[in-house]
Order: sequence, then C-alpha cells, then structure tokens
Amino acid sequence: MKKRNNESSLKEAIQELLDAYRLNSGLQQVEIQSLWESMMGPYIAKQTEKIKLEGGILHIKVTSAALKNELMMMRTKIAEKLNTELKKQVVSEIKIW
Repeated sequence: MKKRNNESSLKEAIQELLDAYRLNSGLQQVEIQSLWESMMGPYIAKQTEKIKLEGGILHIKVTSAALKNELMMMRTKIAEKLNTELKKQVVSEIKIW
C-alpha cells in the first residue's frame, strides 16, 4: 500500500507527538530508570536514590560514599552502555552526588 502525502506510519506519528509535546526527555528518563537495575545489578540499584536526565546530563544520587567513588570512575563506561542499550546518544555526561 502506497502512502499518501498526509499519511505517516504509526512510529512517525508517535515520534511527532512526542516531539510536539516535548515528552522525549521524560520517556528517555523512564527507559534509563528501567535499565538501571538490569545494567548495574540489584545492590547498586538499591543504593541509588534518584536518577534524573536533564539536557543529556544524567544525575545519579547514591546513598554510599564508597559507591559514589566507584561510579565516578565508571562514568564514561556507564554512559556508553546506556547509549548502546537505548540505541541513540542520550547521555553525554554523568554527575554523581
């Protein structure tokens, strides 16, 4: 079936809707939160209080100073793994506090 000019695929229509209502950032944050435990494991997930994505910067709040130091050393690798899982460049920087 050939598309007419005013028709688009469902995927395109949903993407246009997300862009129009600026929902991409929130959707990406939810995706990251759902990936966090499977990527980092249950111990780190339990020690993580908050994950927030703002303008490509992923803010992670953890309860342990030792864990904070470990994650600080792994920031680049974590960002690369998240971007690979999401299949797009979403996280450009990670800040841990």
